[in-house]
Amino acid sequence: MDIDETVLDNARYQVQMLRDGTRYDSESWDRWVALRGAAPVPGVVDFIGTGQALGFQFAFVTNRSCRTRPGSSDACPQHADTMANLESVGIDTASTTLMLRADRPPERCRPLLTEAEQAEGRWSSDKTSRRACAALDHDIVMLFGDQLGDFTEVENVAPGASNRARAADHRQDWGTRWFMLPNPTYGAWQPRTSAEKRELLNGIE
Repeated sequence: MDIDETVLDNARYQVQMLRDGTRYDSESWDRWVALRGAAPVPGVVDFIGTGQALGFQFAFVTNRSCRTRPGSSDACPQHADTMANLESVGIDTASTTLMLRADRPPERCRPLLTEAEQAEGRWSSDKTSRRACAALDHDIVMLFGDQLGDFTEVENVAPGASNRARAADHRQDWGTRWFMLPNPTYGAWQPRTSAEKRELLNGIE
């Protein structure tokens, strides 16, 4: 499962930006993560609890990024913040896995890294290798997210290529193994080219 806008609802952060007349930046986002105050997306706590009762385990694959903070020796305080936030909304994290962007992967997963990730020694924003890491010792039965990258590799899509066309390549998975949650606030689901925008607006005057 992705986390932001899939498990945790960051509407309060979005509202604060509107009130302040600001835009997203990594510093304000990290301050928000440190507050551990995101609410759960409706239904997600019951869904995860029911799944755990049935014997399923959950891996959270998020592009929340590991980064140091002034005055802290922790290389990834965002990990503890995120786990604490999940627990605060009622999610049992005892048997869960959490993989953040820019975190260092376990040794067993290093062969799965992309060439760029191997050079850095950290997870990149592409979640492909993290999904592969989870699959080393688990059968992945469902994926949940709010962006196409939560389900399939999108980093190497040719410029101008349509995410809608790429999603159509996996039509058999949507609603059976892959579940997309609407994100009304941000994301790569927005049209990227003029042609895509014209297609969506066709017939709308």
